[in-house]
Amino acid sequence: MTHRSRIAGRTGAMAGMLLTAIAVAGCATTLNADLTDATISARVKTALLRDPEMSGSMIEVETLGGIVTLSGRVGSRSIETRALRAALSVDGVTDVQSRLQVGR
Repeated sequence: MTHRSRIAGRTGAMAGMLLTAIAVAGCATTLNADLTDATISARVKTALLRDPEMSGSMIEVETLGGIVTLSGRVGSRSIETRALRAALSVDGVTDVQSRLQVGR
């Protein structure tokens, strides 16, 4: 094997390792974002459950990129407002969207 072919082989191997590292880092970023969104959703659900005014409300929570979407049914506009404020109070929440239906 010549000196040039050894250098070319090493360069190709290093390029392959670099591409693998970039791919793995990208997956880790996605995984961390998913874990963060799942954590945010859990914390929002906990905040909603702790509010005695929310009893009887059927609220589902979804989070994507820190944006929380609340859906389901609540008894009044004041309960909807409380739910939105509770969600906004959670660390990591950047915005809250309401798809809540008001009324029994």
